[in-house]
Amino acid sequence: MMFIVSAMEKVPVDENDQPLEEIKIISHNICDSTHGTQ
Repeated sequence: MMFIVSAMEKVPVDENDQPLEEIKIISHNICDSTHGTQ
């Protein structure tokens, strides 16, 4: 979780929400992978 938070902090807030959307997708994939592994 900390990694995702730090990644979001590093992402600059631009007019386009694409970066945030990408982070959401990446974080979702990470959560999915972790959930599936456990």
